[in-house]
Amino acid sequence: MFENIDKIVGYKIRELRILSGMTQSQLAEKIGVTYQQIQKYEKGISSISLRRLYAIANTLNVSIKSFFENVPLVEEENVNYYLSKECIEIAKHINEIHDQRIKDNIIQLILLLSSSK
Repeated sequence: MFENIDKIVGYKIRELRILSGMTQSQLAEKIGVTYQQIQKYEKGISSISLRRLYAIANTLNVSIKSFFENVPLVEEENVNYYLSKECIEIAKHINEIHDQRIKDNIIQLILLLSSSK
């Protein structure tokens, strides 16, 4: 169960980093590690210390609890917690749309396109 937590937290680091417009290299430089280490954190290959997670949270201007939102209490089989860079970008930009009708129409369009094979 706990081996997935590194992947989930790593994914959240990646998501929040991309949403902030920061590259792996920029984040690495700000917290004093290599960009390769950021890659390992984001892929869940390396566990991250609380001290390092706190530094990342401060750099990205988010609370430390942001990394644990929606973490399942029980491990779920076959659940994909990872979104592509494109999905994160869409989420970032759709949140900038203030008209709820337009957001709903975009979602309906995506659902329609994804179900047509």
